[in-house]
Amino acid sequence: MRSRRCTIDRPLILLVCLLFCSGLQAQTPACFSPAPLNSNAIIASGSRPLTANQQQTLLQLLEQLNGSWDGKTEGFFCSSSKNKPSRSEDNYDLLADAKLEREKRAGNNARFDLDATLESDNKYPVNETLQYTLHDGVLYSGLSKINPVVIHDLRSNSVTLIESTRQRLKSGGNIQRIIERQIRITNERRIEIKHRYYTQEQLNSYSHWFMRR
Repeated sequence: MRSRRCTIDRPLILLVCLLFCSGLQAQTPACFSPAPLNSNAIIASGSRPLTANQQQTLLQLLEQLNGSWDGKTEGFFCSSSKNKPSRSEDNYDLLADAKLEREKRAGNNARFDLDATLESDNKYPVNETLQYTLHDGVLYSGLSKINPVVIHDLRSNSVTLIESTRQRLKSGGNIQRIIERQIRITNERRIEIKHRYYTQEQLNSYSHWFMRR
């Protein structure tokens, strides 16, 4: 009996490869890619109060981050130019503690802090702090009610937060910095946080935190 020969549709292979490869590229942003919003849009959109249900969803999500975590980070810094971008890897081991504190007599007002220490054998330790304040339905970066945060795609297990700051230069003028953070709770013992950092509305670094209890 002659064995059947298995034939594979070449166009199908190319299509599968194209979809798979494009999916991988979408997971990691490209150097110097544009920021999702500019500073004015962030201030305008972030200043709109959340509904009571949205506030509860956000607080319940952040509350799931309470406690101690460890894990690793994978990321990069961008260098060279937009026409010829290059990346330098920036990876660490991570230890973190997070806490959400609600104000007992102030409705849904609350403060969230996540303090992380990033360590690597060939680098100095790095301390990172994520700090947010929810006041009267508006989420702010830090403790002062100056920089409102845009809340996008809020769900029970994930959210995207976009904030903007301006840093003054000694030589005069200022630099606009935008941070986009995607928080996703995989399960009660694992979370991921993707950080995209933009300078002058162009991506200059990226860090993906993989955290577990």
